[in-house]
Amino acid sequence: MGKLVVLSCLLLPTAHAEFAAVDGLKMYYAIPGQGRSIVLLHGGMHGIQSSSAKQIALPARNHKVIAIEQMGYGRTADVLGRVLSYESMAEDTAALLLKLGIANVDLIGWSDGGQLALGLAFSHPELVCRIVASGVGLGASPAIVKELGVVKDFPEMAAITGPR
Repeated sequence: MGKLVVLSCLLLPTAHAEFAAVDGLKMYYAIPGQGRSIVLLHGGMHGIQSSSAKQIALPARNHKVIAIEQMGYGRTADVLGRVLSYESMAEDTAALLLKLGIANVDLIGWSDGGQLALGLAFSHPELVCRIVASGVGLGASPAIVKELGVVKDFPEMAAITGPR
């Protein structure tokens, strides 16, 4: 019996997956499960498959899990001339959630996805209930700034060298 439970947790549940037109993007998303909405936000250099595929099955047993691939990641193509930034990813995510009629979500973001979750909650608090952010980079460290010889200007340096 125990082996059957473990095996069922490893299998990806049936998901509604498709593309949505969002601000010039053909944005890929998958929605397995039903219930309260959880949005998974992948880290940099990753899409759903390499970032969160193994984490989808368990919460999808009693939650609607919305797994999104941002511009230039996974199945969402890059758009020539369009700036890739945390702000644009937050706006794309907000537009997708609005298009899907989903609000009051819990965001789970890893690395760049954590940064995106924080930005989305700041710019669209009406869409967000709770956040789990892991491995979020917040800019240049004091050691890097010291090495560059600009310790007195740390806040300004951190602002321009950190993620945009």
